[in-house]
Amino acid sequence: MKYIDKIMLFDEKKTLAFFFLAALALRLAAVINLPTYRQVPTVDDAQYDTLAVNLLAGKGFTLDSATGKPTSWRMPLYPLFLASIYSIFWHNYLAVRIIQCIMSALLCIMIFYIGKMTFGRKTGFFAALILAFYQPYIYYIYYGGPAFLFSENLFNFLFLIFVLFLGKEFFVNPSLKNSIISGILLGLLVLTRPVIALFPVFLFALLLYKTKRAFIFTLKRMALLFVSFMIVLLPWIIRNYIVNKAFIPFSTQAGFVLLSGNNPVSVGSAFPENFLTQDEKKKLSSMSELEIDKMYRRHAKEFMLRNYKKLPKLFFKKILVMWDFFATNYYSNSVISRRYNIWYSVVFIFALFG
Repeated sequence: MKYIDKIMLFDEKKTLAFFFLAALALRLAAVINLPTYRQVPTVDDAQYDTLAVNLLAGKGFTLDSATGKPTSWRMPLYPLFLASIYSIFWHNYLAVRIIQCIMSALLCIMIFYIGKMTFGRKTGFFAALILAFYQPYIYYIYYGGPAFLFSENLFNFLFLIFVLFLGKEFFVNPSLKNSIISGILLGLLVLTRPVIALFPVFLFALLLYKTKRAFIFTLKRMALLFVSFMIVLLPWIIRNYIVNKAFIPFSTQAGFVLLSGNNPVSVGSAFPENFLTQDEKKKLSSMSELEIDKMYRRHAKEFMLRNYKKLPKLFFKKILVMWDFFATNYYSNSVISRRYNIWYSVVFIFALFG
């Protein structure tokens, strides 16, 4: 620990510069050494890429380049992020990967200040050090790594900006301006990945606790935050209503996700198509996104009502899947390998202490 204390005597800016450059070098090295079969997007990243290309081509937000049929399957901000890069550097995956490497390296600086703000300078130092060398943020394991066109790259960057702003500005001074900015940042996060959509509920309780302000004052500030949050989301919600003739605040993936974890063959994670009847599988191609979403929801609800006694056990399995200690690697010859990943274990230990 004395050695760490000596390191911490160095100029803070120089220390952060080292973290940034070390993290950037490792991430760029991962991009340079990316296997050939990984250089072209497939599956999820291919969808983001297709959406961005079609947006630039003037075909709209669509996965079907031939018909231009609109989709609500993906949230819009990451495809817009890709389209903005393509508009400058053409359809260049390397440009995206380099920009994402820079964003990923900047996370080290932001996590330092979050750690310093919350627990002290030494905690910030260790957090930045771990993140700089954290393998899933360098090379592909599940959804980590700037070499891949996944929305998590943009989400993580925006999320740390949001957390840093909450700690340094909003909780210190929940002014009108800071409430509006917080709402805008939260809206951008949801437009990237809607997993954070319910965060305002927890933010309200946290604001009450952190600021020790009166309930009515806190309620007014949260109302303003929520209004600015909804203003950011509103264009997407209106667009989805026009396209689908239904209220879809986020995406048409909800049914798919719900059914993936709640079906007869689910072990915490499974694709819905695994147990659909042959007739239902044939109908999928002729059904709209909304119809498929409703069918998935119906199947999931029916399963949960019939098997409500199994749900606690299934929930436990989902937790195990979430904290999976084995990295899954997919190779070009369709071979799937599973090997122990020490990095998840390290994070899990810290998670046990909150």
